[in-house]
Order: sequence, then structure tokens, then C-alpha cells
Amino acid sequence: VTGVYHTPVNSDDNNVCTIDGCDPVTGVYHNPVNTDENNVCTADGCDPVTGVYHTPVNSDDNNVCTIDGCDPVTGVYHNPANTDDNDVCTTDGCNPVTGVYHNPVNSDDNNVCTTDGCDPVTGVYHNPVNSDDNNPCTTDGCDPVTGVYHTPNNTCCNGNFLTYTQGGWHNTGTPGTYLTNHFDACLDTFVLGDPCGKTIKFSDAAAIKTFLPQGSTAAALTQNLINPGSANITVLAGQVLSNGLALLFDNCDPNFGGSTSSLGAQIYNVNGSPFKGWSIQAIYDTARKVLSGCPSNYTPSQMNVVSTAINENYDAGGNQNHFNCPSSLSRLSGGVDNSAKYVNARPNPFSHSLTLEVTSDEYLIVTVTDITGRLFGEYKNVNQSIEMNNDWNNGMYFITVKNESGSYQQVLKVIRVE
Repeated sequence: VTGVYHTPVNSDDNNVCTIDGCDPVTGVYHNPVNTDENNVCTADGCDPVTGVYHTPVNSDDNNVCTIDGCDPVTGVYHNPANTDDNDVCTTDGCNPVTGVYHNPVNSDDNNVCTTDGCDPVTGVYHNPVNSDDNNPCTTDGCDPVTGVYHTPNNTCCNGNFLTYTQGGWHNTGTPGTYLTNHFDACLDTFVLGDPCGKTIKFSDAAAIKTFLPQGSTAAALTQNLINPGSANITVLAGQVLSNGLALLFDNCDPNFGGSTSSLGAQIYNVNGSPFKGWSIQAIYDTARKVLSGCPSNYTPSQMNVVSTAINENYDAGGNQNHFNCPSSLSRLSGGVDNSAKYVNARPNPFSHSLTLEVTSDEYLIVTVTDITGRLFGEYKNVNQSIEMNNDWNNGMYFITVKNESGSYQQVLKVIRVE
């Protein structure tokens, strides 16, 4: 009834990824759809269900030191991150794991004479430290290893000190007259020597002038004497007495000599002498003990040589340059200068006797301990040199010297050897 019919074939393959149709000649076709969007930053394709897709390519290289991305024309890129913080005081860079860093540059030149640092604009600097202590009595500078130093010079301390020889004090001229006029003002009596042994007591200036000068050999006293007259007992007594008078008047009378520094603080600088580096006060304190016959590491002859050197160095205001000033220590007159302290231990190492040289403007406390902290000795009210006779064992000991207020303390390390 219906006749010929021409029903179109079904070309749909139910695949969204094909373009379906039928060619009258070739028949049904399923041509793939074009997925290329001409963008290198996408992965193109087609899913039979969902259709064409353009998935962005993965540009992440898992490196925090790159800025990742993709250019539609050139493709994926991994540009290095900018690490420069425009600060010359940092070393800039990037760690693939931790990221960008700005490490401070090392400005330390291992020179204690420079203050090191870095300026963000000008860079690392090594500025010289200021070594000037504003003290004209020291030569200032800095050693790259040991640091700042203030070496005493001779411009302040050595030049106007005053001593006299034995003959000078005996003389009826200037020194003898000075002794007569100032004896009573500075002391009632003068005891030569040390309480540890024999002494000579002088009751007035006339007794001293009669006693001086002394000759004979250098020896220790064998008996206590009072105003012994003019008999030669020992030349050491005359030299030590002359030392003592100069030190006494230097401390007592601001107008004795022309220096504002302490005579007793001056340091012996003669090479080869066992007393090189000792202060005049320390030499005098030791000489008194030797003169008195107390135990000592030094002989009367040795003490006579150095005591003579003291008397002759500044005789009548001259200067033989055998002594240097340790620092600008003020003379103890009209007040207290807390810097006026000198402490040293000699000899070191030692055997049976150790001399603690002390020059101080106030009383000090001295303690001796071993390396375990055990106390071996304590000395109070110390303001001059002391000899520390001992029965300590061989080994290392620490001598701590301090004042009562605690504002001053010095620790010396000494070694006892048999």
C-alpha cells in the first residue's frame, strides 16, 4: 500500500567526540571532533561522555625557588625567584626546599682592634676601636691579638721625683735642712726594718743625720737598736733608710719633689735584675725585711744594689731613667685615688717564700686558696708588700686581693715547686 520507501540510516554513534553523518557515496562516517585550541598550556582531548576538554598543563616543578606558569605561545616556564633584597649586608639565595634566604654577611675580621658591622648601603665596615683613655701618661694603641693597650710612658711620672743619697740626707744643706724641718710634721719616730726581725729606732732627725752615711758590707741587723750614733753597722741600713725617707716625705708632703704621682709606684726597668718590674714601694718593703733578718729569697747584697739605685736615680731631682711610671697614679694627698694599686707576686714559680708586692692607697684583704678552693691563708689590712712564708705542698695556688667595698679585686695565679 505504501510503496517504495527510503529511510535515512542512523549515523549517530552516541559518541560526543565524533561528528557523525552519511555520505551518499561513501556512507556513514564518524569523524573525530577537533580538540586543539592552539594553546600549549592545555592538554586537549575528548571524553566520549563529557566531550572535548582543555586541561591546563601542570607547570609546578616543586621548586620554591622558581615562579612557575605557562605562556600560551611558548609554553611552561620556571623563572628563578628574585632573591635580591637590595641589602649589601646579606648573602641572598634560594634553597629548593626552604625557599629564599637573606643570610647576614660575616663582618668579623678576627681583629679585636676593630668594631665590625655592616651598613645596608655601604656594606661591611671595620672601624678602629677607640684606644684613647684620655690619659697623657699612657701611650695608647691596639694589638690585633691582645687588644687595646695603655702603655705607661715617661711624660707624666718620670721627671720630677726626688730622692737623696745617704750623704745628701746627712748633709747640712737642702736635704738635711728639709729632714730637720719636716721630721716632726710627718712622724714622731722612724723605725727602720720590719717587725718580723731586728729594727733600728730613730727618735728625731738629728739621730738619722748622725747615723748617715753608713759604710761596711751589706748585712742583716743582729740586734735591735735605738739612735745607734755614727758607728758603721751595715751599708744596707743606710740605703734602706734613705729609701724610706724619700717615700715618707713623698706621701706626707705634696711639695716634696715636683711630681703629682707616687714615687712608690715607679717601676724598676733594669734588665737582668731580679727586681725588674718591681715598684719602689715593693723593693723598699722587701729590703726592710731582709735588713731585719727575716726569711727571704733575696740577699742583703741584692737589696743593697737596688736600694742604692733608688736613691741615686732621682738624686736631687735628677733622673737616671732606671724607673718607669706604671700609670697616672695620684699622690696620696688630699684624697684617695682608688686606682693607686699595684699588686704582683714574686718569684713565680716559688719554693719556700713568696713576696706579694703591694702598693695601695687603702687596706686590702688577701686570701690564698688552692685549686679546690681550700683556704691556705688570709691577710687583712694589707697596704704594703708582705712575704708569705709557707709550708704549702707543690702545686697551683690563687691569691685573691680585694678591698673591703668589693670595688677592686685582682686574682694572681702562683705555682709552688720544691
